[in-house]
Amino acid sequence: MADPTTTILAFIVGMCASFVGSQVGGGGSISIPSMILLGLPSHSAIAVHRVATLFGAAPSLRNYSKAGKIKWEYTVPFMIIFLVGGVTGAELMLSIDADILKKGLGIAIMLPLFFLFNSEFGIKNKITSHKKKLIGYSCVFLISVWSGIFPGGSMTLTMYILVFFFGFTFIEGKATMIVPKILSRLVVIGIFVLEGIVVWSYAIPLGCGYIIGAHIGSKTAIKKGDAWVRVLLAFVVSALSVKLIFF
Repeated sequence: MADPTTTILAFIVGMCASFVGSQVGGGGSISIPSMILLGLPSHSAIAVHRVATLFGAAPSLRNYSKAGKIKWEYTVPFMIIFLVGGVTGAELMLSIDADILKKGLGIAIMLPLFFLFNSEFGIKNKITSHKKKLIGYSCVFLISVWSGIFPGGSMTLTMYILVFFFGFTFIEGKATMIVPKILSRLVVIGIFVLEGIVVWSYAIPLGCGYIIGAHIGSKTAIKKGDAWVRVLLAFVVSALSVKLIFF
């Protein structure tokens, strides 16, 4: 059982992580290390984070759907991809050096930063070819596998992919991936619950913080628009790259 101070801190961490994560991803890179600092072992910290993200999915989904930012025609294929990729990643987690993968992802999410110098990248919708979309689906699958191994930075890189290969705006990319990721999270959380590694005294206050942070974050993204999200994305990507490569 978490003490009152830990409970309050978990709630605050949830709000901060979800405020950022509901707009550009990267929430796990805030909440997971924080839960470890609050006394959880790494595997339980990841499990608690997964549970908390479900809490935050509802307000984000409601706000983005109401604003018409979700491309529903893509939700089913992305749902299948993330379900298969998430299970594959969970299996690979037992045999792959996660430290090497973390550094690789840190470099990967930093490389597309130069696209942000294009004033229209992620701001306006683009028409893309079927071939380009097929490549995009393949990239999303690889990211979904990574997400099953370590849930840090995968959503941020996915947003790049959806903008470049599918012609989404940044907000549309984030909004459209909410539903597909819910199913994969439910499957993974079910495994964690069966393994008994979810510490509910941490997960519940973190999740409550996620609800508030996701509501405020998604409202902020919708109000300020894709230009704001692009600036926030550049900041988060830079911070994530440093963390994943060096820490």
